[in-house]
Amino acid sequence: MGNRGKCGAFVFLLALWFGVVSCDNSGTPSEQRPPNPAVTVERAREIAEADLVARGISATFHSQSGMSWERGQWVWELEFRPDQGGVIEYYINVHTGAIVKFEWDGGGSSSEPQPPNPAVTAERAREIAEADLVARGIPATFHSQSGMSLEQGQWVWELEFRPNQGGVIEYYINVHTGAIIKFEWSGVSSGQRPENPAVSVGRAREIAEADLVVRGISATFHSQSGMSWEQGQWVWELEFRPNQGVIEYYINVHTGAIVKFEWDR
Repeated sequence: MGNRGKCGAFVFLLALWFGVVSCDNSGTPSEQRPPNPAVTVERAREIAEADLVARGISATFHSQSGMSWERGQWVWELEFRPDQGGVIEYYINVHTGAIVKFEWDGGGSSSEPQPPNPAVTAERAREIAEADLVARGIPATFHSQSGMSLEQGQWVWELEFRPNQGGVIEYYINVHTGAIIKFEWSGVSSGQRPENPAVSVGRAREIAEADLVVRGISATFHSQSGMSWEQGQWVWELEFRPNQGVIEYYINVHTGAIVKFEWDR
């Protein structure tokens, strides 16, 4: 490498170090590193520790690796060491405090003690799932519950429903918090298209634009592709153009929930 090439590489490394340039998961330059994030690393640690308590996991804080770019957003990376073994990693959004990722590697095996008195009973888990089905506009009949199982380092209730459109819907509900860990609709490609969704396409656009502001991303609305079937639910497909690449949102037409945020460069 010539002197000019070495100099360029050195300048780029300096830029990375001081946060002028960052990289996403694929190594592509991304938006500027936020100098004063709304959520400090100390607050991110509090959020993660509160989540551990809610999950019923005893763990000790180990380290934080600073800010990194994950799924089109800046996050704090935190690491904990649970008593059951392994490593727990959290990604916390630096603007909103949302938990972007919870991952338990090398621990949380089926030998972990099953909670004898979970805060959320199987009956309450069924109520949560049934309320979610109503919100999604999916008529379905309860079929069975398979008891507690360990999923992604946490104990969940496994519930199964049979929708009128066919197929099988499976829910995993956290036994401590009642959070929906997984919603999966298998054996069906689509449901009946809702004629009068609770969330209009205009409202979906407002939701997406508000989320962009929270993420600190400047982007211009480009287009909407109407309703489509995504992950067992009807969504609005919206596209925005930031300074670089394309951002796509999927917004649930019944609840307004953001089903997917994707930033392609």
